[in-house]
Amino acid sequence: MADAARRISAGVSRLAATGHEVRQVAYKAAPEWLTLSIVAAFTEWAEGEAATCQHRPTVAQPEPVFAAAWMPGLIVCAQCTDRLALPAGSVRDRTCDACGHICAGPAHADPIWAKTVVAGLLVYQIGVCRDCLPWRAS
Repeated sequence: MADAARRISAGVSRLAATGHEVRQVAYKAAPEWLTLSIVAAFTEWAEGEAATCQHRPTVAQPEPVFAAAWMPGLIVCAQCTDRLALPAGSVRDRTCDACGHICAGPAHADPIWAKTVVAGLLVYQIGVCRDCLPWRAS
């Protein structure tokens, strides 16, 4: 289990280095859309319905896995998180995963906020507009 914790930490550190805020949030504080998205991602993976990276992570051999709201149905290992990346500045990269708003960008005071949620072995990435932030920076 310590090895899995180290791999999650390394993967989350890589995400944080790309601008994703990583923050501990109480499960009950998460908005319903986010909770349901995480449960759906994990369930699809556990039932073998999600596509995976070439390393084929499975629930039978637990290891940290990564998913993104903007790529439902895809689970990757810590080595393959680049498969979850969107072209920087593209419409998909600026689209809020909660409401669908296309953010104009920081120059217009309308940034997309990259967030990372760790739920057990699943590290889940989201991009949200200011109105849909599940938690605010303190």
